[in-house]
Amino acid sequence: NAEYMGPIKPITDENALILIELVEEYQIMDLKCNIEKYLIETVLNEAKPSKASLFDVAQRFDLKKLTDELVNYWIPKNSEELEGDPDYALISYENLCRIQHSRVKLLEAEKNQVELLEQKLEDEKKHVELLQQNLEIEKNQVRLLLYNIELLRDRS
Repeated sequence: NAEYMGPIKPITDENALILIELVEEYQIMDLKCNIEKYLIETVLNEAKPSKASLFDVAQRFDLKKLTDELVNYWIPKNSEELEGDPDYALISYENLCRIQHSRVKLLEAEKNQVELLEQKLEDEKKHVELLQQNLEIEKNQVRLLLYNIELLRDRS
């Protein structure tokens, strides 16, 4: 009887970890998904301390979406931030590798963007040089025209 159990309480920071252990033990998958969603929201909340401690939870209870969110959270952060997290030691070697591998991919993509921008800049420089050369040619043509006009005036 639901009334006997009392009202259903929301998932909170205080009960999420207890609930996930019970959910895992009793295989209540719908509730496991809801707890994982709650924990993901926690990852996205910058005010919450120690994102690394959530890796331990994600790893122990096979929460793949949470693990992915945590990896994504740490990718743009610098190594000092990650290693400075009080629960850094709880992150598995596999997840540290995923973070570093993703960082490498991100840096490669940024490097490619820089190379494209450098090429575009080089192309623009060449275009400006051509415009300057054309301007010089046109200046010389104007000088020649002015000279010819002067010659014609002198003849008249």
